[in-house]
Amino acid sequence: MVRLSVIITLVMAAIIAPAIAEPRPMSPVDFLETPRLSEPALSPDGRYLAYLRSETVWRENKIIEHLDLIEVATGAALPSPDFGDADPGEEPARVSKVWWHPDSRRFVYLKRAAASDKPQAFLFDLNDQESRQLTAHGESVLDVIWRPDGSGFYFITAEQQPTGDTQLLSSGWIIPPFESNADREVWSFDLDTGETAPVISGRFSVRQVSLSRDGQRLIFSRVPDHKL
Repeated sequence: MVRLSVIITLVMAAIIAPAIAEPRPMSPVDFLETPRLSEPALSPDGRYLAYLRSETVWRENKIIEHLDLIEVATGAALPSPDFGDADPGEEPARVSKVWWHPDSRRFVYLKRAAASDKPQAFLFDLNDQESRQLTAHGESVLDVIWRPDGSGFYFITAEQQPTGDTQLLSSGWIIPPFESNADREVWSFDLDTGETAPVISGRFSVRQVSLSRDGQRLIFSRVPDHKL
């Protein structure tokens, strides 16, 4: 009986051994197919984690990003905003990082309302799992800083161009200088009224902004030109 057991064990080992993959060096394909995680954002109460995850789509010759949202305690996936699907031949929709509201039940993310629009701030609510557009600024929203009381936020954006120049640029009648772009400035957004107002602007470009814990003071760094 012992001898039979030994024979069975050897036969099973011979069957299983070839199925075990031998270690091998990582190939360029493996490298491209490895998901990359970036822009982690933990909710203020520590219950939720949002992050970006890349995916290689060979049939479309693209690397696209997804916004994943999980519950920290269980690792369970939660519904996240829909950024829309790109049409064939178009660039995939740019997926944004998130900025958590102080109540940890909502967050702001950036999205184009239409393919030709500039990214604006949207609010996603975990309770009803719905999004709504907040800003309709003339330029792209680039960064968001929530007020500590959650009543609104500050956002960094490019300096708004005159309406006439914007129309001429979009129609191709004005060709902007090489590597030119508008300087950065800071605006505020009120969550209750939906009103926006300029806060920091001038003949300079804002680079970084920090808000005090009580929400009463803003400190920022600036440069003469945004390209510096």
